[in-house]
Amino acid sequence: MTTKTEAKHTELPWNFERATSGFRKPDTGDLMILNEGKICPAIVWSWGGSDKTGNTNAAFIVRACNNFEGLLEACKASLDALTQNKTFAADIDAVKIWLGAAITKAEG
Repeated sequence: MTTKTEAKHTELPWNFERATSGFRKPDTGDLMILNEGKICPAIVWSWGGSDKTGNTNAAFIVRACNNFEGLLEACKASLDALTQNKTFAADIDAVKIWLGAAITKAEG
């Protein structure tokens, strides 16, 4: 029997900063997605640093990745609470809290 090894992503949280060394030249203005300034799972091209879209894209990637697990957990907990044999007002209130917190965090 063959066992499939699941790949793990770089530890969270991620952040981003302008490339200043390494294989990316500082004058490119590209942005590195980083984990604690050590591991670079991605680089966002930012057109020589003159385009704000690069910053916006990097911020979006970081926010999405950092909030993915919390959003997934809130969705699973909500689904569990709402698919019981009977749904009570307390279940609905709990779902609102879980989803509200996840949405607030994801929106930054």
